[in-house]
Amino acid sequence: MTHGVGTACWMAPEVLKHARSSKYSDVYGFGIVLWELATRSQVYEGLESTQIIAMVANDNLRPEVPDGCPWNDLMVKCWNEAPQDRPSFEDIVRELNRLRPVVRNSKYTGESLKVPKWKANSYQRGGSKSGSQPKVTVPRQTG
Repeated sequence: MTHGVGTACWMAPEVLKHARSSKYSDVYGFGIVLWELATRSQVYEGLESTQIIAMVANDNLRPEVPDGCPWNDLMVKCWNEAPQDRPSFEDIVRELNRLRPVVRNSKYTGESLKVPKWKANSYQRGGSKSGSQPKVTVPRQTG
């Protein structure tokens, strides 16, 4: 697998840190897509790619979890820092199939799931490790 190739919003932390990607790196990106489906918003809107890279890789930046979304638990599992702690796509399919009747009958679909705009200090860890501006890292270019 290659590393350091992709769009920052959907890239897993290990890829941003120049480690090798795996199928679990794709699971991370799928979790971000689940968030975008739930909120009908672009993840990390207003941030530059370099900010996203630094904050996801170094500060455990993750989107704010919308209240009431039936697939919140699955989405958060997809964002685990450790790739081996993320679900497999087989597990994801099973969980989505299990949730199908819940989602179909849920009042939490469409616009009702819209969460507030992302705020710079709303990520889970609550700030950079040093308390100052996050270190900006840029993925290596291949080729």
